[in-house]
Amino acid sequence: MPHEQIEVVDGRTRRWEGRKSDLVHAAVEYVLDTGIAELTLRPLGAAIGVSNTTLIRQFGSKDEIIRVVCQQIHGQMVASLSGFWQRSEGRPADVLRALWTLWLAPEYARQFTFLFELY
Repeated sequence: MPHEQIEVVDGRTRRWEGRKSDLVHAAVEYVLDTGIAELTLRPLGAAIGVSNTTLIRQFGSKDEIIRVVCQQIHGQMVASLSGFWQRSEGRPADVLRALWTLWLAPEYARQFTFLFELY
């Protein structure tokens, strides 16, 4: 008779199920406000209301937090540009104009500052 594997989930893991997206959103906002060059877990945790232990438990490492933040910001930027791309019918000049418009838009200034900081 085969043995069934039972997954044991502790209380801390269960408490944070479904809240990881909240942590990601808060981390994105923190990084957009403060930059990424000097990102450390303790100030990040304090700013978003969790311990650095919670961050490690949810993400595994600082590098993973950075990866997830980058992925989230990239996704937001791609979503913003996709509407322009569809309306431009793929004309490069229109796409570049749309990109330039986004660069100049105040609501995207933090995202572009972040992307430029990465490079």
